[in-house]
Amino acid sequence: TADAKTFESIEPGAGKRLEAYVERSTLVYETALKHFLYDNFVSFSQLFTTSVIKHAPKMLGLVFRNLDSYVSRYFSDLRLKQLVEYHMVFLGSSPFQAPAIYTLMSHLDYRSGVFYPRRGILSLVEDMRQIGVPYDITYHTNSPVESIVVEDGAAVGVRLSGGETCRADIIVSNADLAFTETKLLSSEYQTYPQKYWDKRQPGPVALLVSLGI
Repeated sequence: TADAKTFESIEPGAGKRLEAYVERSTLVYETALKHFLYDNFVSFSQLFTTSVIKHAPKMLGLVFRNLDSYVSRYFSDLRLKQLVEYHMVFLGSSPFQAPAIYTLMSHLDYRSGVFYPRRGILSLVEDMRQIGVPYDITYHTNSPVESIVVEDGAAVGVRLSGGETCRADIIVSNADLAFTETKLLSSEYQTYPQKYWDKRQPGPVALLVSLGI
């Protein structure tokens, strides 16, 4: 493949190793998809089903080592390693910290393919807006939310930066949890204090950026 040729041109032998790496990534992806990703494991009994017991050994080996150490078995050149580890940036982690099970992401890059809206990311927002038009939904654009209004311990609305208060039966914040708690809620209604978030390392969440209206 073109990818294998590129890898080979940078590091002798890396072309075949890429094929082996992707083959392994596909196996991990298919195993995780079929036996783990769509099971919420709400009870211990679900951990001891035949399928889980059968496939757990091959997955556990990837859980207890980091992605970089796993990738280093296949490639030495830093550039090649970065090419198959870059997903960690979007997951808010590091290949030196994230478990090797995330090798399954390479299956999407090299086998499944990466998909995007034909009309661009903005079309997602535009189409979501159109869905609400028949239901007389009112959209407030260019209206930053200043705070979430809480009465008797329940969120009942949002106060916009212009001073207007919009009341609703249900309030959903599509912002980052830390921002929602520390910037939109008063301290008495926050789940964790500011010092809790100060010790945490934030990560980018592309989905929120794409769908935020």
